[in-house]
Amino acid sequence: MPWQLVPARQLGTHAPAWDALQRLCTDTPFLETGFLLPLLQHFGSGREVLALHRQGGELTAAALLQPAGAGLGGVGVMWQTFQPSQLPLGPWLAAADADLHGLASSLLAILPGLALGLGLTQLDPRLHPRPADTAALRTQDYISTSWVEVAGPWDAYWEARGKNLRQNLRKAHNKLAAEGRPLRLDTVTDPTQVAAALAQYGALESAGWKAEGGTAIHPDNAQGRFYTQMLQQFCAAGRGRIVRGWLGDDVAAMDLCIDNGPLVVILKTAYDERHKAVSPSVLMRHEEFQAWWAEGRYRRIEFYGKTLEWHTRWTAQERVLYHATAYRWPLLRSLHERLRGRRSPAAGTAAQAPAPAPAPATTRLRPPQRCQSCQAKRLRRPQRQANRKAWPNVRRGRSTSSRPAKTPATARGTCGWARSHCQPACTWARASSTSASVRCSGRLCRTTWARSLALRSSS
Repeated sequence: MPWQLVPARQLGTHAPAWDALQRLCTDTPFLETGFLLPLLQHFGSGREVLALHRQGGELTAAALLQPAGAGLGGVGVMWQTFQPSQLPLGPWLAAADADLHGLASSLLAILPGLALGLGLTQLDPRLHPRPADTAALRTQDYISTSWVEVAGPWDAYWEARGKNLRQNLRKAHNKLAAEGRPLRLDTVTDPTQVAAALAQYGALESAGWKAEGGTAIHPDNAQGRFYTQMLQQFCAAGRGRIVRGWLGDDVAAMDLCIDNGPLVVILKTAYDERHKAVSPSVLMRHEEFQAWWAEGRYRRIEFYGKTLEWHTRWTAQERVLYHATAYRWPLLRSLHERLRGRRSPAAGTAAQAPAPAPAPATTRLRPPQRCQSCQAKRLRRPQRQANRKAWPNVRRGRSTSSRPAKTPATARGTCGWARSHCQPACTWARASSTSASVRCSGRLCRTTWARSLALRSSS
């Protein structure tokens, strides 16, 4: 039998084989046993299993799995890859050209219990090309993530960044220089200094929004113990670093990073919200990236988090991570999708209740066609000026008698209501309300719904 299942606590015993396969299949340092063993120790439930696939005595695929709950209708068991929030990708190792569906199907056949499905979570298409959906395999988008290619001279990379980023950074540097507290950078790589540095990191997180959710790193919680143990191991191997940005005597921003040589992953970032006026994390990242360019060690910088607005300031490159679910039989996929789409019991009960009588027509103030998402805010300035000339009276809330008989097609939004009274900059953000006093959120339209309806009926 190609697949072998053993308790996940035996991962240390199989660490040489796992790490050898990891180096062949991926370049992500967080899929090494140096990351996974502390993760299992602090966040594992004890029910995890290690799956090993061998051919000809060689390890060709491996995974860390955990039961994900009861199967469809309470029958059987669903399984998935071990996926605590600290792990950016699912622990699934296989060659890029391996048959993902074939491996998952053969693994399903030997999983404990009546395994009906296996979820492979947070897969990277760079490492595992996304397969086409089949009758027994379903894939779905997870998040878009970004990365930076360290290539070419630093000046060329920096000049390609947005004008606003460069100007804001220059202003922040000038402001701090005038105050006599320019940003300075240092990097912790000594394993003996990791605990103290993580205490500083935890203080930054605890002073922000993460303290409310209880997810901030602290020396006494599982988060703090895991990151301390993991980063000490990576720093001892020369592949971990904690980057700190200082403003005077205060640590203003920090990055937790691990690497495998040419690829570095920024696992976590925190900053002191007291200094947010000068964007300390942006200042730190600028100095950090510039130092990495000069060092010449890295070829790729990975974020492995959801692409946010600040990521787009540093790179335009992104890709979509995905989930894959393999079902034991093709019928289970359609049944699973039907169950997922079924309403909750509360909704079903409400649906069986008698429907309320419709309101009288005189109280229904919603226009027949409401502008839900007018995209005309994206029009260029000359186009907006042309629109104002086309609708001079509607824009001022006066009679529409002088409005041109035919509205220019370029002045219309993406809805039918835009052809009547909705101005190009109008979004009708609260179009679901039935109140006549709700005003349009557009910058040009200043009439209430009741007035708009009256104008529409008079035309």
